[in-house]
Amino acid sequence: MLKSYKTKYGNRKILTLDSFNKLYEENFHRLVHRALFLLKEKQISEDVVQDVFVDLWEKRKTRRIGNYNGYLHNAVKYQVYRLNKKKLTQKLYTESDEDIIKYYVSLSQELLLDKESVNMTNEYVDIIGKLIDELPDKCKSVFCMYCFERLTYKEIAIKNKISTKTVDNHIYKARKRIKEYIEQNLFTK
Repeated sequence: MLKSYKTKYGNRKILTLDSFNKLYEENFHRLVHRALFLLKEKQISEDVVQDVFVDLWEKRKTRRIGNYNGYLHNAVKYQVYRLNKKKLTQKLYTESDEDIIKYYVSLSQELLLDKESVNMTNEYVDIIGKLIDELPDKCKSVFCMYCFERLTYKEIAIKNKISTKTVDNHIYKARKRIKEYIEQNLFTK
């Protein structure tokens, strides 16, 4: 199945075309099913799995893989993470604060497939909560009224005896802090 060849580092084994085709046939549908569970779109799921196999074939001579099934499983999972990072970043620029948080929490819940993902989800939800808690008191109060109580800028301004422009500034500051943290820290690991 694997072809051996000598290098200066010792004997290495690489995929032959026949072994690659067999690996593809045995794993493609299972991996698409896994990606489909996470992405909910069949065509995108198939594209993700196809990309993983293309990458495996192109880098077959440089990669040292002991367990191809495990490698493929993790490669699909991380491709989905990267794709969801793109989706989240796009949403950060177009959606309301409440929608961002709901999307982020739902994304985290969709990734609950193994212990690592469960720990990551809990960590992400905790981080978002801590980021909100670390906002200045007035900023946090305004942001929570807007996101969770669904008050309008005008209602928040009247309730807090501040201008709507001040409400806008507080909400902008909170959104910016959450967005920057997510972009810089949560998906770059």
